Amino acid sequence: MSLRDRLKRVRESRSAGDGAVAGTAAYLAGSMVSPPASGTQGFFDGWNVGGPVASRELAFPVDLPETFDLRPFRRKDDRFVPDEVPSDRLIFFDLETSGLSGGAGTVVFLAAFARWNRGILSVRQHFMRDYPAEGEFLSACIGEIGDDSVLVSYNGKSFDEPLLRTRCILNRMRPFRIPHADLLYAARRLWRWSLPDCSLATVERALGRERGPDIPGEFIPEAWFSYLRNGSDPRVGMVMSHNAEDVVSLAAIAASCADAFARPLLRKDIDLGGLGRKLVEYDAEAALPVLRAAFKSGSGAAAWPLYRLLAVSGANGEAAEVLAAMEPSFAALSLRSGRAERGNRDLGEALEFAGAALTFASTEKKRAMAERRIERIREKMLRQTCCNLHFRSHE
Repeated sequence: MSLRDRLKRVRESRSAGDGAVAGTAAYLAGSMVSPPASGTQGFFDGWNVGGPVASRELAFPVDLPETFDLRPFRRKDDRFVPDEVPSDRLIFFDLETSGLSGGAGTVVFLAAFARWNRGILSVRQHFMRDYPAEGEFLSACIGEIGDDSVLVSYNGKSFDEPLLRTRCILNRMRPFRIPHADLLYAARRLWRWSLPDCSLATVERALGRERGPDIPGEFIPEAWFSYLRNGSDPRVGMVMSHNAEDVVSLAAIAASCADAFARPLLRKDIDLGGLGRKLVEYDAEAALPVLRAAFKSGSGAAAWPLYRLLAVSGANGEAAEVLAAMEPSFAALSLRSGRAERGNRDLGEALEFAGAALTFASTEKKRAMAERRIERIREKMLRQTCCNLHFRSHE
């Protein structure tokens, strides 16, 4: 359905209603929250509702370091994210939208922006009360983003920021462009193997943060459409609280991630292998003890980056021990064959490892590589045998 058709449908059904309030009551019946009376606007308590865009401010205690290291949150293609910034330049943000798939027909109707200062996270929210107010709503959102700020989100690089920029372009507004640190990438490094998934809700629960009654994300678009049709929907208050809690969780996760990268060997709840692989990108010296600890604890993912660091640093003995302890694979066995051939000068062992690597060759290219290695080693062994016989015949 196009945006124009959706608008027409909303306008037509607004006065008549379509049972949305009854559906909301049924949804809330199994929760800990009692729905307010139909038609009430209690969820706007504490909001400035002087125009088509409602706003409010909240404050929460949150501990963050005075200076925030952004290197753990950068991807390799992030060109504009600085190494570190004062934490009061971070802007934690989250959007609630009319759909979860993005696209030109999806609009943002609720946004939260949070700034930290001396232990307090100040959250400002903006709520679009109807479609015609989108331009004013977007202006309020863009006004929260300073030129010297750094956006912080959870999967916002893939969804929130592109959507907000698209809405600005469609409203003939100049889109913003500032550095953006997405916590999802660091969270996956730290908790991918210890948690069932790395959704925001799962990670925040793992950190001991419980929200209490909340509205599932899939119900949020319908809650807003119901509000537009009927002028009220008790779920909207839960959506507003959900949105505010999201940015508070962002700050809490950012603090935990920063602590994990600052003192990794003191944390017991994280994947040292994943953390060490990220450290390799910008601090090899700090990565080495982390990868050693991860490898000793049985993390197979730490083996290859640890081996490479040791080989580059010249610690060949330890590198060989790590290589020997790796799970058999085409790459590991090929490397062991090469080290035996060129380092130990043990052609028999080199041939044995090359033959084993051939059994792990999963593509024609790998099979050809293994067969060429085997042929070369056999030729060396033949030449060596011929040389030995030649010398013996002249003794």
